[in-house]
Amino acid sequence: MLLSKNFTKLTTENIGNLFLFGFGSKFLSKIIKKKYSLYDLRSCIRTGGEFAKHSLIYSLNLLTLSKLGITPFLLPISSTFLTGFLLGLKNGMNYASRSAIINSSSFIMKALVFGN
Repeated sequence: MLLSKNFTKLTTENIGNLFLFGFGSKFLSKIIKKKYSLYDLRSCIRTGGEFAKHSLIYSLNLLTLSKLGITPFLLPISSTFLTGFLLGLKNGMNYASRSAIINSSSFIMKALVFGN
């Protein structure tokens, strides 16, 4: 999957899907709470953008680490750790470290519970 010719297409589709998921879930939440306005639409777009940004950074980390020769066992764990760290840096180094550890541990737990 990672080094296939369709990597760009799959990554683009994933980013679009996650943007729509983030936007839709936030918008639906606002509708259910009956607290929606024009400002909330901006909030929904921002949430969709955060989901898309996370997906893009994760995909680029996955591609970069695979090119560096990380083993397939450690590749998703290290990519998840690096993505959590990079996205957490905007809130400071301590937050980035905690975010990376939490992301990696949740990935490992998900892999243990649900398998590959």
